[in-house]
Order: sequence, then structure tokens, then C-alpha cells
Amino acid sequence: MVITPNILLTGANGQLGKAIAAELLAANMAFVATNRDELDITNQAALSAFLHQLNPTIIINCAAYTAVDQAETDSASCFAVNELAVKALAEYCYKTECVLIHFSTDYVFDGTSSKPYEEQDKPKPLNQYGKSKLAGELAIQQIACRHYIIRTSWLYSYSGKNFYTTMQKLAQGSKPVKVVNDQLGAPTHAAHLAAEVVTIIQQHQSEQALPFGLYHYCDEQYQSWFEFAQQIFKAQQSTTELQPISSQEYAAAAARPANSCLNSQRLKQWLNTQTGQTALRYR
Repeated sequence: MVITPNILLTGANGQLGKAIAAELLAANMAFVATNRDELDITNQAALSAFLHQLNPTIIINCAAYTAVDQAETDSASCFAVNELAVKALAEYCYKTECVLIHFSTDYVFDGTSSKPYEEQDKPKPLNQYGKSKLAGELAIQQIACRHYIIRTSWLYSYSGKNFYTTMQKLAQGSKPVKVVNDQLGAPTHAAHLAAEVVTIIQQHQSEQALPFGLYHYCDEQYQSWFEFAQQIFKAQQSTTELQPISSQEYAAAAARPANSCLNSQRLKQWLNTQTGQTALRYR
């Protein structure tokens, strides 16, 4: 007998949380969505009470501290969300056999590889944000609850605050726009990742279920931030000047990996058997 999962979605106001909520609704899957005001996952007493009242069988954790530069001077808050709260979720899942779907980042790597990073490559984060996300991964793995950890890269969507919408606004201005051209990665649409998460949930009780563990997922096109900005400006038919600069010139507070590319073929091969799509579905 297939039991309908009782799904909790945290961080529902973020771009990934919104995208997953939309996909769950489209799939006619019931869920409870919470934002920080409704459920602060760093408040362990409140979190424990909420979980035991709801008794979820699947937790999709989209709550995260994502202010990469701010984390350099506010690491305590960053680790509270990205490590300690994740540990509490994993402990609940271990005790109740709940499935935890958690998201991590390409920033767990130092960017010195000459090829896209695979799941088994050794992490070496350069900044506090990356260190906190790696700490969250390790907490889940050490507790050994039923889990899917999905590392992704350069998430964007067509609304809210992200690189895509920022470039759209700047493309409408008259001042030259400077964008880093020496960091490579794969811009990943939040809706694409959300669709795959729903596929994983739909299959999790079947014989074809994805094995628990760590996976990479990103869209197919590797490029620099500057090249991504060029595509956005072109779509806007913008005449605003776009200037490539180095990471050193940009001088962000937090160091970023030069190579942020993830190899996500392991997960995509499984997804393709479920959806009948090709590996280049989103190119």
C-alpha cells in the first residue's frame, strides 16, 4: 500500500521554496509550507513542538542563510541556520524515519578543479557560507537519517531578488554595468530543480526510487557571470554597456570559487529514466 506523504516545506518564501510549492500544487500533492515568521528553524524548542504536532513523513528544507558576503562577519547566524538547525531536522528525521530533502551549494568547493565537480570530490570551501553548508551536509550524513542532499549552483528565477532580476533592472539603466568574468558555473532555474524534487518525491516509495544520499543538480550550460549577464541584456534588448571585470577588481567580502561547475549526470540519468527527458532538457 502506498501511503500519501505528509510534506513539510520550510523556507517557503525563498525562490526555491516558492518554486517547489508551485510544483507540488501542480502535482496535486498536499503540503504544509512555512516561512521564517511561522517557523524559525533555529528555535529548537519551537521547531521540535511544530514537528511533533505535524508529524511529517517528508521535510523539504529550503530554509537557508544565503547572504554570502554578510556571512563573513555574521558567521554565528549563518551556522545557526545552515548547520545547527539542519542537525535538529536530521535528528528528528532519524528518530521518526522521516525523509529529509536538503539543499547545499557549489560553494563547498574551492574552485581549483579543471573539470566539473562530482559528488565524491573532496570539499574545501573558501568562505563562511560554504563552510556552514558543508557543516550542514556532514551533520545529516553523520546522523544518517533517510536523506537526499542536493547541491546546486547559481539559482535564479524570474521574480524576487537574484542575479537574473538584478541584471534585468540594471539593463534598463544608463550607467555601465560591471560583472565578474573569471568565475565559472551553471545558472540553474529554481523551477527546474523544483520539478526534479517533485519527481523524487513521487518515486520515493516505488521500486525505482532514487537511493538516499548526496547528489549534484544544475542546468546544463556552464558559463561565467558575465556571459550570463550578456544573455539577460540581450533578451532585454538593452543598449546599456556591460563590462567584464575580474574577481579581484570586484573585491567582494567573501572569496568565491573560480570553477563552480557541478557534474550532475548521476542524478540526471536517474531522472531521465523517470521522465523520459534527455540529459539536455534545459539547454
